[in-house]
Amino acid sequence: MTCKLNSYNILNIEECEIEDIEKNLKKAIKKLNEIDRLKKKTVLTPEESQKISMEEYYHKIAFPEFKLRTKKEEEFINKKKQKKERENALKEAERLKKEADKIARKEEEDILLREKENAKKEAEREKKESERERKEAEKERQEIQRQRREAEKEKIRLEKQKEEIDAEVIEELEKQIKVEMNRIKREKYKTKKLANKEAKKIAERVEAERAETERVRKEKEKEREKEKLRLRIMQSIAKSELEKEWSLKLLDNNNNVNKTFKMLSLKYHPDKNPNKILWAVEQQKTLNSIREAALQRELYF
Repeated sequence: MTCKLNSYNILNIEECEIEDIEKNLKKAIKKLNEIDRLKKKTVLTPEESQKISMEEYYHKIAFPEFKLRTKKEEEFINKKKQKKERENALKEAERLKKEADKIARKEEEDILLREKENAKKEAEREKKESERERKEAEKERQEIQRQRREAEKEKIRLEKQKEEIDAEVIEELEKQIKVEMNRIKREKYKTKKLANKEAKKIAERVEAERAETERVRKEKEKEREKEKLRLRIMQSIAKSELEKEWSLKLLDNNNNVNKTFKMLSLKYHPDKNPNKILWAVEQQKTLNSIREAALQRELYF
């Protein structure tokens, strides 16, 4: 017997044959797989939305004993499950905390026990070390006392020996002092005699040097006077020659005073005449006076 179905009827398994049941079951599973794929899509067509709305129908066919939960039921079950998981997590955390506290207490007790044992050993070691140091200090003190006694004995012996040596040395020194005083007196007399002779020689040499210096100074003054006279003569000659040269250059430069002055100033510059610096300076002064006279003359005319 074949069972006819539409989209709103649920299959009545008792009235269908086994072949129809298997066929409908396979078809329902296939449709559910297709609906799962469609749910993953972001944009749906009207036909795809209608297929998704048929999920409950196909679910009842494929799993008749399983009731499909609603969204609110799923949220409630998830919240209940999360609450239970949180409670379990808190219980587990509390248990771990208690175990950690227990381990920490045990470790602290072990550390304190070890510290006590170490402190006891350290105290014993320090006690032994202090005892050893005390014995060493006692030995050092006894050794210092022995050395001090020996040093006092050696000091007394040296003082006696020093007194004997000092007496001999003083006697010897007194003899040497007398001999040295006699020698110093003789040397002093000879030195005084030689000093008088040397002083006379030095005075004579100083007088001769002073006379020579005076003579050289007079000769230098005469030379400077001659040089000044020669320079004045050369200046008077050079001035007339410079005036002639100025006139010639001025004609060549079409009576341009500044250009003529620049040319002659470069020619008679002290840097261009390093061997005749004073002469070059005088030439520059003469050029300046000639230039000023030429400019005044141009201004007048």
